[in-house]
Amino acid sequence: MASYLKKTMKEFDVAIGLNNLKILHLNDSKGELNSNLDRHNHIGLGEIGNEGLSEMIKIMNKNKIPIVLETPIDDIRDDFENIRKAKSLA
Repeated sequence: MASYLKKTMKEFDVAIGLNNLKILHLNDSKGELNSNLDRHNHIGLGEIGNEGLSEMIKIMNKNKIPIVLETPIDDIRDDFENIRKAKSLA
């Protein structure tokens, strides 16, 4: 997933420009790639996974793009745990 993410972000930068990206909603995905399922999962527990999310966080940090957490709150994790996990992937 990380190599796919790198490729996608390079294509985004060429087509739109990372400088035009003002914020990122960060979540893992319950749906597989191209499933058209917009269901959020906890950081590192979904289809994007630790490697893909780590790459995205690093790209956002390098380009100074703010990240907003958009994950569920349930018995598995709360926001604080998801933030800790996201920071560990930076």
